[in-house]
Amino acid sequence: MIEKIKFGDIKADIKENIKVNELNRYSESDWAHHDSSLWVIGSSFYKVLPEKYVGELNKKIYTKVEEYGEAYKKYIEDTFSLKSDKERTAIEFGGPGSKLFSGFTKGLFKKTVGVCLDDVRSSSIEKTDDLAGHSVVIGDITDTTNKDLFQEIYDKLGTEKVDLIISRMQAPLDELKRNPAILNRIIRKWYKLLDDNGILFAQYEYLPEHNPDMEQKYNAEINPPRKKEAEKNVELWADAIKLKYPNEIEIQLGRGVIRLVKKDNAPAELMLNDELFKVE
Repeated sequence: MIEKIKFGDIKADIKENIKVNELNRYSESDWAHHDSSLWVIGSSFYKVLPEKYVGELNKKIYTKVEEYGEAYKKYIEDTFSLKSDKERTAIEFGGPGSKLFSGFTKGLFKKTVGVCLDDVRSSSIEKTDDLAGHSVVIGDITDTTNKDLFQEIYDKLGTEKVDLIISRMQAPLDELKRNPAILNRIIRKWYKLLDDNGILFAQYEYLPEHNPDMEQKYNAEINPPRKKEAEKNVELWADAIKLKYPNEIEIQLGRGVIRLVKKDNAPAELMLNDELFKVE
């Protein structure tokens, strides 16, 4: 069971995250992975894609980052093609999403939103985004209680339910406190946003294998770092979810990343950790 965290520790960590994000707001455009493309972001999640999409790639001696990104795109578009008449929406938490969502086949999503600490887009990018139904919302993605932030997201999308959520922050994750209670609040909030058959891709720990540089990926495979505390906690949580909802929620884990599918018959909301790990 995940160790119970004291309320005082949770409160202190939340305050620390607010402070870190306030400082990072002034360097939004300086981040090395700011406004990453669909292929670059997708390559960070290749370990959580179904085998049919990456099996052949994993057998190759050398693979380009674009190939993993293309597999990621194909998985998402194949999944959503089952409901071609649906007006889909999507969110990137922790990035502007301009390059990410422009990489999908035109018309796949009616409205998309990127949520990040500051909007540093040029006027030309803003115009292109407007034409594509894409908006940027300024906010702290770790603050799940900010009603104004989420109301703005709903207003931009025209709905309170989304089909796809992606969050890949890379190195800035190392600056944030990620105790189980905070991670649980975030995943529960994002899960609640998902519509039936919605997909969530989230990075909760940064590892070298997430880097788009293929040499770093290969080196990470040869000499993987020790498992971090957040990874152990998420594994316990994922195992408990699978046990509780074996047919309702699909979960696949990689090092520091997760793919979650909220199926038709899945619960509308996830349990708190205390309920999930309750001993009968």
